[in-house]
Amino acid sequence: MPTPTTQSKAAKHLPFEIAAKIRAVSADRFISAFGHRRASFIQQAELAFAGPSIGSVDLRRTAEYLTRQGEVGMDIISRGFSGRRSPENAKLPPGQYLTTDFPVLSAGPTPHVPLDRWEFTIDDGTRVLRRWDWKSFRDLPSETFTVDLHCVTRWSKLGTSWEGVSLDTILTDVQTDASYVLARSYGDYTTNLPLNDLRNKQAWIAFRFDGKDLAPEHGGPARLLVPHLYLWKSAKWVRGITLMPHDKPGFWEGLGYHNYGDPWREQRYSGDQ
Repeated sequence: MPTPTTQSKAAKHLPFEIAAKIRAVSADRFISAFGHRRASFIQQAELAFAGPSIGSVDLRRTAEYLTRQGEVGMDIISRGFSGRRSPENAKLPPGQYLTTDFPVLSAGPTPHVPLDRWEFTIDDGTRVLRRWDWKSFRDLPSETFTVDLHCVTRWSKLGTSWEGVSLDTILTDVQTDASYVLARSYGDYTTNLPLNDLRNKQAWIAFRFDGKDLAPEHGGPARLLVPHLYLWKSAKWVRGITLMPHDKPGFWEGLGYHNYGDPWREQRYSGDQ
């Protein structure tokens, strides 16, 4: 069994309430959530890190505890990160640092989805309302857009360029009384959002970044992008959305993340206003 690696400087401690909930989750849940593949807890937990100033729970001890309990292999992937302070930080939400890189943080192994097997669906929990394969999805009208990204791990990247299909286009002619959605990913990641946060040019299914096809490590072939919320809400490797009459927490929300995740209000964790 691999030895747990030490955490990055920006991810030294987990807030106590997050660590407590993580301790309460069995290794079986992590394994089942990622299809009986080797669970990579530190990759999952890194999304929850708030830095050394918050909390006093040592990640290494948490990782070692889960390793002993469930023999879960540990890894960390956070390459290319270089945070710095600058006058541009005035444009950033509270507690964020500017990076010009694009750090890679993933909850579990990176899925590699062949385009001839990719699909995106909209369902209401009982039946599929819309379905696209890759060709029919790419036949939809797309648009290019420039947005800022803000990750709960405290890095921000400004002025990123994307191409994708607006959720306004995806939801055209979908009649629903739902108020919420659960975004679903290849790899079984989920995250919940209010339906209104996907409308009015606020969200896209993105398939190109910086003029190139979206790389798998950044969520390719296609990812949800909801840039006005923390980046964990922008589900990578998205495969569909479920329309819901009532809110239901996704993967990280169920482990103590904030249910909404507004970076300008610093809504990182459950209990943040």
